Amino acid sequence: MTKEKAKDSGAPSTKKSLIKKFTPLLIGVVLVGAGVAGGIMIGAKKQAPHVDPNIPQLVVRTDAAHQSVSAAKDDKSRYQASYFSFEQPFTSNLEGSDNYVQLSLGLATYYDQRVIDNAKQHEMAIRSAMLLRLSEQDADVLATPEGKATLQRDLAAVANRVLKDKTGFGGIDNVYFTGFVVQ
Repeated sequence: MTKEKAKDSGAPSTKKSLIKKFTPLLIGVVLVGAGVAGGIMIGAKKQAPHVDPNIPQLVVRTDAAHQSVSAAKDDKSRYQASYFSFEQPFTSNLEGSDNYVQLSLGLATYYDQRVIDNAKQHEMAIRSAMLLRLSEQDADVLATPEGKATLQRDLAAVANRVLKDKTGFGGIDNVYFTGFVVQ
């Protein structure tokens, strides 16, 4: 019976010694895994986003007055606007009437000079698309401030659509009226 007692008492001590032996190894594996996962997460956050050099970039304002203002990321006041004025006015008959509209327009962008250069290069296509949109307008609607604001948004969308078709990038943020006559 002493042999059986020795076997019974030896078994638990062997299990305990195995647990004591592998516990530090198991803890080490868990800690190394956690460290690797944490490093990957931190590295992913610090990695700079890929910037395509062929796509126009927003131009951040550098004036002192703006730097004191804390602006949200989507706040356009953080960016420098650039403008392009069409030299010739736009004249179009209006839908369903003998009236016509004559507009002088300018484009605004918060992107770099490439957007203005693209607008100049594709001015003929932009003008044509805008004239088509103007011919769809109603004189009574254009007489209201809401109608004018809607037309501004529509013309900006038209300019962006033409630029996207021609260059792959729009970039027009607003259209401004520098002259507006409905007759």
